[in-house]
Amino acid sequence: MILAVVGGLSAGKEVTVGGVAATTAIAVGFLVATLVVGAAGSGLVRWSGRIDLPGTATTLAIMLAFALAWLSSAVGSAVIIGAMAAGLLLRNTPRVHEIEAGVKHLGHFFVPIFFIFVGAAVDVRVFNPFDAASWPTLLAGALLIVAAVLGKFLAGYAPFWFRGRKMVIGVGMIPRAKWG
Repeated sequence: MILAVVGGLSAGKEVTVGGVAATTAIAVGFLVATLVVGAAGSGLVRWSGRIDLPGTATTLAIMLAFALAWLSSAVGSAVIIGAMAAGLLLRNTPRVHEIEAGVKHLGHFFVPIFFIFVGAAVDVRVFNPFDAASWPTLLAGALLIVAAVLGKFLAGYAPFWFRGRKMVIGVGMIPRAKWG
């Protein structure tokens, strides 16, 4: 949801409570609908076990992720919501370890390209603290950082069954920026 709001900010859209609520409703609705209807997608990967070719499950899983990413974009949500939905659908399939290994190898190639692409798309002029027009962007960035740090710290206290030092877990999660 935050990614969609930041995307709207970067596109010059005004952030309103109604807009954020609509973005959240679309994302949650898409995710729920996908998980309810999505048994067919995970069944496709299970069916792929009948095909004795290396990489079949990974290929079908990536096709499902791309299809759901496109569909989530088409309904007005962020593409990552669709990709996440595909991951949720496939997490309990019998071939999940094969899919993870195949995607991991692809990630070694594509992740650096993604970060180069994203970094090249950043307009560093919007981070000028001496330009009043940059202040909303800097404020939004600062608030997102504070929310991320607090959220990760507080998440360390979430496992109520854990009796260890929860503050250590929370602080340890702060530098993590794991995606997916």
